Amino acid sequence: MILQPFFDNKLKSQIDLDILALQPEINLFILPSLEVDVDKFTHLNFFTDFEMNTINKRKKYSAKQEYIISRYIIKKALSTWLNCELNQIETKFNDKLTRLEAIYKNKTVETSISISHSKGLVCVAMSKTDSIFGIDLEYINQKRPFIKLANHFYHENEMQLISSAELPHHIFYRIWTLKEALAKTIRQPISQLLSKNVFEEINKRQLHTISCHYQGFDITLINNKPLNNVFIKTLEVPLNF
Repeated sequence: MILQPFFDNKLKSQIDLDILALQPEINLFILPSLEVDVDKFTHLNFFTDFEMNTINKRKKYSAKQEYIISRYIIKKALSTWLNCELNQIETKFNDKLTRLEAIYKNKTVETSISISHSKGLVCVAMSKTDSIFGIDLEYINQKRPFIKLANHFYHENEMQLISSAELPHHIFYRIWTLKEALAKTIRQPISQLLSKNVFEEINKRQLHTISCHYQGFDITLINNKPLNNVFIKTLEVPLNF
């Protein structure tokens, strides 16, 4: 098994004037959430009653911020594509299909969405087609007891890889984002994949991965097709309303 491709940082960022226009490939959007004023956003008529109720049910302020930013990105991109208002699009999680869906005029929009957030940063992966992919973003916390965690949760081969690495925390978090992205791709709980060798699991399913380090975070995208022309599009706060 060749492990090197899993640790290549090939995912790049791109400056795009039409940054929220959905391209045919998978689109990656990143936006910080910690600077978001929840009251300001929720009074801008961006969200449906269902979404407002979901926001209000979130107990943590940071969870409200993450929900608002992820849905804002989705709505902004889809409203540009569909030429409609943001509040005409509603996002709902389909428990039966275990996937997030966007609804416009009472019909499910043909799109695929995967969301990840960590330490005040939100990443949304979107496609204009019914695709199979998963995204994960994790803050690289060097103070975390990652050796202890890896010993407890990871496959023994993964643990050996971490123990022998010059930068073990980078290996730990790359393996973690691979596991999380895989769980989202195949729609299985992460608990069912933690102790398995993630490299073998990805290879036997013939999936494709692309990863990078991004401003102290590790990001991995997994897809069932080759990942060509995929870039991170970084948004900024404040946004244009």
